[in-house]
Amino acid sequence: MEFQYSLTGSGWAEARVKSGSASAHLRVSYLSDALGDLLLALLDLRWGAPAARCSWEEEPGEWRWLFATYGDRLEVRILGFKDMYDHEPDSAGREVFAAHEPADDVIKAVAGAARQLLDEMGADEYHRRWVEHPFPTETLVALEETLGA
Repeated sequence: MEFQYSLTGSGWAEARVKSGSASAHLRVSYLSDALGDLLLALLDLRWGAPAARCSWEEEPGEWRWLFATYGDRLEVRILGFKDMYDHEPDSAGREVFAAHEPADDVIKAVAGAARQLLDEMGADEYHRRWVEHPFPTETLVALEETLGA
């Protein structure tokens, strides 16, 4: 599993996710705490939740991340929606990414990208550029601790 996350402007970010031949490029707005919500969903899984989800706003769309655990493996699905405030059921979304990976590989990829962003940019610059949300440092550290990092 590969995951990259970068801030691309004031209040905008891009994420790239890849697993085998499946890949997705997502543009996301600061209207949601995208990185923080993703890290929190993964932390919930590490703490024993059988499934988790988070939503990223795109203006006007939504990217919905769905996770389900199967033993030590994790199903990752990303659904795209045209609007962000319709609260449509998952079945109304367009699947843009799907993968089954070892849970540790998914978590290491996302936590590693978040750590790299923090190391390169720092929490203050992240908050200045992400505008509405500070860097999710506590969640990242808690997630890294579950990996023994």
